[in-house]
Amino acid sequence: MAGRSLPLRDQWIKVAADSYGLRAMSNYHPPLTVTPRILALVAEISEHVGLLTAYRDATLTPQLRRGNRIRTIQASLAIENNTLSVEQVTALLDGKRVLGLPREIQEVRNAFATYDAMPGWCAESQGDLLAAHGMLYCGRLSKLKRATK
Repeated sequence: MAGRSLPLRDQWIKVAADSYGLRAMSNYHPPLTVTPRILALVAEISEHVGLLTAYRDATLTPQLRRGNRIRTIQASLAIENNTLSVEQVTALLDGKRVLGLPREIQEVRNAFATYDAMPGWCAESQGDLLAAHGMLYCGRLSKLKRATK
């Protein structure tokens, strides 16, 4: 390497290695011979680690989705002057009784039913839009019609 300077990154690596008494990686030889059997075992272990990671993430996902859905519905309904808190919305989803206006409780129930039905709808379909609207206002329009008569 005489006459050639190392790139800045390699200079830093050399300084760090020298300061910690480490040998350069190019001079390192592991105390084993890598065989096809070792490579196969490493691949198998990596596959199992990947499966476990995916399984762990999959078990967390429903809880995260549920929490996000609760907060989303509560925030959306709050814009429409629904005064129920996140805790009350969570309790409703868990089937517990909640102190609140019947209209607000019905709005939360309708919103959850609508969100549950969403995966089966097509965004471009007028019929699906009307179905969503009908679900959101289910149990509320009949009361509104009676109040205006």
